[in-house]
Amino acid sequence: MKKISFLSLLGLLTVFAKGQSNFFVPPLPEMSYVSVVDKSKFLGDRWSYMESGKTTSPVIMCMHGYGGSSADWRYQLFDLSDTYHVIAWNAPGYMLSDELKTNYPSAKDYADALNDFILALKLDKVYLMGNSFGSRIAQCFAYYYPEKVIKIALVGPSAGKRNISFDDRTKTINMRYDQIKDGAYAFTNKRVENLLAPNSSPELIELARKGMRGVNPSMFMKGVNFLLSEDHYPELISKKVTMPTLLIAGTEDKISPISINADSIHHYLKNSKLEILKNIGHLPHLEAPQKVNNLVRDFFGVTKPNNANKFNLNDYQQAVYKTIDSLTKQIELMVLKQDTIAMQKFYPDDMVITNPFGQMIDKKTMIKRVKDGIIKYSEFEKVIEYFTMPDDKTAIVVGKENVTPTKDANRTDAGKHHERRFTEVWVYRQSNWLRIIRHASTF
Repeated sequence: MKKISFLSLLGLLTVFAKGQSNFFVPPLPEMSYVSVVDKSKFLGDRWSYMESGKTTSPVIMCMHGYGGSSADWRYQLFDLSDTYHVIAWNAPGYMLSDELKTNYPSAKDYADALNDFILALKLDKVYLMGNSFGSRIAQCFAYYYPEKVIKIALVGPSAGKRNISFDDRTKTINMRYDQIKDGAYAFTNKRVENLLAPNSSPELIELARKGMRGVNPSMFMKGVNFLLSEDHYPELISKKVTMPTLLIAGTEDKISPISINADSIHHYLKNSKLEILKNIGHLPHLEAPQKVNNLVRDFFGVTKPNNANKFNLNDYQQAVYKTIDSLTKQIELMVLKQDTIAMQKFYPDDMVITNPFGQMIDKKTMIKRVKDGIIKYSEFEKVIEYFTMPDDKTAIVVGKENVTPTKDANRTDAGKHHERRFTEVWVYRQSNWLRIIRHASTF
């Protein structure tokens, strides 16, 4: 076997450091499901949603926009889950949530739908966070079920209207039909760039598209009738919505301009606060996620743990660290379970490992050693002690690990405990963080 020194690991970094851009896309949790409670109001019996964080933590209920889905809240599911139980629903008829029966859903229908979802999850009081169409549902729910709402955050807020003329109704219905008539996939190409501020990056535009591809054309058109209903305008909503409300609006929002949406809601909701973000469009939670998350965290009043940023990282680096820490835990489980199928998918083909014996092995050799019972542990625990990023798509991780080969492992030190040091290099490729270099040495 070839041998490699630790210093030569750092020399390999330049191979991966070219053409990098600061755009981090956190992974999404798996889709979850729960049964509808009142099946008389739905065309099925299924809710779909995503969640992250401890179930004992305060709940933030996130509601997506008219053309969105639970995937739109990936930055909130990722970042706010350290101190909140973040739940992102798929509204009736979106993704794998079943549709409402009515063709003309009202404010009460959507409030009742959200209440059904909350009852299905056996929740009590929640923080609400809604974007656009979801911000309207948040207002409606707070109006009909104020006892279940702690505080509200409306991002890219949309205000209900009244005295809508026949011509305006016709124009809106025709416009929405034209957007969706060719199907949900084609819909994204017609609408997505209008949702974002001018000069948004191609990566951000594609990210927004992904969240929109789960739209159901039937429920999309039913939603038009809700948006045109005159039962949830700010003056009416303000009669019962008295809990603290944060409004976050972008100066470049062409879908819900501040002057006739955020300003109107802020005027009538006396216990509200308006934050205006410059050069941001209709999707602040995607366009400026860290700013939005910080505002929401401060407003809701639950702060990060004291040790949340022990390496003095900036917001982007902190997000990367959290991802790699999570992936490191996945590695621990794969090794303990000797899951070679998962390893084959998880590790990149060009991964290089130098073990404590000075041997340099590749992915194929490593997986063969697992199958041969050489890499077989009853204990495998990794602790990150140092983390740094020389550039936006390269991370260096240093730490210690406690390992104990099983007594029947095919090796001379079977059953003996070891403490080791490790150094790893991770790179960002094709929207994933991959461990490409690992060096380990025994104390």
